[in-house]
Amino acid sequence: MKERWVGPSLSRILVLCGLLLSGTVQAQNYAPTASADLTLSARGNPRLVFDPSGTRLAASLTKTEDKGRVVFLNVPDLSEIRVVKTDTEPYALAFSPQGDYFGLSLARPTEKDDLRFVVLSTKGTEWSALYAERGLQSEVASLEFDPVGDLLYVGGADPNEIYRFVVGTWQRERIPSLEGLESPCRCVDLSPNGRFGAIGASNARVLVWPMDDSGKGSLLGSQQFKGSVEAVAFSPDSRFLAAGDSEGVVMVFYATPDGLWAWKSVFNLPDGGVRGLAVLNDSSLVTLSSEGRVSRWNPDSTGQPLESFDVGPGNALALAVDPTGRYMAVGGEKILLYPIVSSAPPPVTEMPAAPWTIVGSGSVDLGTQAPAVPSVKAATSEGVAQPPAPPPTSEDHGNLLLWVAPSASSADGQDWIQVWAGGMDEGRYSPLQLVLPYESLSAAVLRSNFGNLNKVLTPKDFSVMYAAGVLGATKEGGEASIAYGPKGEEVPLGEWIKAVETSNAIAPTLWFLDLRVGPNMKDDTALSILSGINEQLTKVEGKYKRTAMGVGLLVLSREGAYPELVGNLPDALSGKGDENGDGTLFDRELILYLADRCRTALRVTPLGDAKNAVPVLPPFRLGGN
Repeated sequence: MKERWVGPSLSRILVLCGLLLSGTVQAQNYAPTASADLTLSARGNPRLVFDPSGTRLAASLTKTEDKGRVVFLNVPDLSEIRVVKTDTEPYALAFSPQGDYFGLSLARPTEKDDLRFVVLSTKGTEWSALYAERGLQSEVASLEFDPVGDLLYVGGADPNEIYRFVVGTWQRERIPSLEGLESPCRCVDLSPNGRFGAIGASNARVLVWPMDDSGKGSLLGSQQFKGSVEAVAFSPDSRFLAAGDSEGVVMVFYATPDGLWAWKSVFNLPDGGVRGLAVLNDSSLVTLSSEGRVSRWNPDSTGQPLESFDVGPGNALALAVDPTGRYMAVGGEKILLYPIVSSAPPPVTEMPAAPWTIVGSGSVDLGTQAPAVPSVKAATSEGVAQPPAPPPTSEDHGNLLLWVAPSASSADGQDWIQVWAGGMDEGRYSPLQLVLPYESLSAAVLRSNFGNLNKVLTPKDFSVMYAAGVLGATKEGGEASIAYGPKGEEVPLGEWIKAVETSNAIAPTLWFLDLRVGPNMKDDTALSILSGINEQLTKVEGKYKRTAMGVGLLVLSREGAYPELVGNLPDALSGKGDENGDGTLFDRELILYLADRCRTALRVTPLGDAKNAVPVLPPFRLGGN
């Protein structure tokens, strides 16, 4: 997916596109979409970070009035939605991959106070402190969760205090590949594929190590870097690693087939040292200099930047790019948000993951809420029991909810989405939500989203697909069609079938096809067409029971069955759908429970005989069943 900067107006965009062909674009009037008068902390990497959905921006702020603050800002307007208060200045920040944990490191206020970092649970509206580390001797310069969310990597200012902590038990582990590191850590990044980690050190070195502990770390850039390495960043595809130092030297490395790293390019920023860098989805590199110049580079041709603009030295402390590639933030004396526009169309509606849709206002004062959890060493010697391991995460259970709006009055599908997100996996179910609102529905939108299913699903997932439409007349060849959206654009039924089959071939799939009788169609005509649809859904090469379709519910009604489906869904997921009372809710049980409650429908047909467990955790039991 290629990306480019976009200016504040259409004429500006045209000028930029024209100049890109001839050389560097000096976008000196490049305007932010939003700004916030908030001053970042003096230390910590990163001190400005987006949440996994790209809809929230966390910032570590300088201490004022005897309190430090971490603020959470809404994207894209940068309105303040939550504050975490600390007794000292906060430094590094990190979100877990699912957004359900948030870590922050802290300055040391006094010799007696040895609090180093805190991990918060962000589930629900009332956040809570899960763990407070007090066993380290040095301040924590950098924090980073691994791509799965099982480990938290902690880079201490003391080279002997670079650890990984097991999420849940918070057991502290040394990293064998980093033995012998001689210089304090300045920054840490982990490759998205989970294979490598990288540390930027104050002795002008980058150390890359295998995260599976299969070998020793490798020092990179020993001849090229001149100052402290202030930023490291892997590319989204994990093929490249970029690093920059305080003297303005930037290096880009690539992974070789034998698991080593070789340098691809090296160049100097023309205006100060490196304060931040990031690799975009198109493999271009963005840098922030200490003089306040933001530039985008082609790593294969670094003679001059592709384009650049100034934010000023006062706003040159940190740079962050959101994981979806839509926005870039820079910060210093204030926080500025800039758009990055992709040439590929974005999803029709991008909604934040479940933990963020229920975030409310309010503050968490860590001075009173952070528990004094002993270090692992102290806990072991004193015989203190370790807390239990966390429940399975959304990496293990589900990541797709597809919702096609039934009508203009159905809003944004939050009633459907939140029931699933809250009822499954103890609220940790953090699905990718493909939500298609009614006013945006068209044949092109549906085909685009259906065509992307094989790009977002994995075998570990659980897929739930809901679509509503108006039943159309049978076309030549006997295939029915479904009309979607305000314009009633018709799409052949076969395209819905193909989408469900694609989903079910990758992961267990539960589907709902909620059809309404057309305005000029008689009930008996609609029922006759529905019989043909039922045959098309179940017939495979002359045989019946289309197992490739997973388990689903075909409903025909005059007004739509959505109110009955969504109204009974909470009870179904909370345990009432467990027909045999064995403590496990299977897809077929859930469908039958909801089918019995679609009482205004002309016809309700459960289809499919698979037996996949719906990931509701922990297993429930109904005493009366």
